[in-house]
Amino acid sequence: LRDVVKWEQNVPKGLITHMAGFDSSGIQVVDCWEQQSDFEAFLNDRIIPGFKEVGIEGTPQVKYIPIHAMIHPGI
Repeated sequence: LRDVVKWEQNVPKGLITHMAGFDSSGIQVVDCWEQQSDFEAFLNDRIIPGFKEVGIEGTPQVKYIPIHAMIHPGI
């Protein structure tokens, strides 16, 4: 999916940070975006079409949580 969506080469508008890891249920992703609408545009315009292109069925389960605080020591 990374090769198709190319979010590292063409960073989507509004993306602040992206973290991903795998557990027993699959990949888990935590992102921070400037606006929910920025993420939704990225999801609809690039992620979902990318899923289809690489043969991933379904869509991501998304949960929105307002950020109270964010700390980036060492960055």
